Amino acid sequence: MNTTLVQVDQKPAAAGTPTQVANPSRAGWRTFVQSAIGFLVAANAALGVLAGFLAANPGLNAYLPPEVFAFVNVAVVIAAGVSKFVAQLMANPTVNEWIKAHLSFLSAIPVIDAGTAMPDAPAVITSVTDTTTSFASPAEVDPTPSDAEPKHVALGD
Repeated sequence: MNTTLVQVDQKPAAAGTPTQVANPSRAGWRTFVQSAIGFLVAANAALGVLAGFLAANPGLNAYLPPEVFAFVNVAVVIAAGVSKFVAQLMANPTVNEWIKAHLSFLSAIPVIDAGTAMPDAPAVITSVTDTTTSFASPAEVDPTPSDAEPKHVALGD
């Protein structure tokens, strides 16, 4: 039995169209999952630390009821849902155009054809040169100072 719980759009983005705008539902669900995972881990870790602190200090005469964990986890899932809504809203083509015009640092980056230069794109690293330096072992270094040229020894020689 093949059951689909959520239908997620999977259209390829045309050149000049950001992938978020081409697939707003996918952008929203990705944001939901990312937010939920991060917030659930952080919230439960903080609650665990707080519960441990309260248990280690009986003089405070306080404890953390289990209902607090449930309440915080529900609140986190609701917050992740709000994040999903905002992500999908920002992926709307009309909203994205407004963002591009007024808050360009938040706008989605469009997909470009291979070989097409973006006018405001940052420099791209095209090659890397190995600049590591080899050092001689203590046994290979002459302890007496001299005015001669320094001896260069590569490791593995």
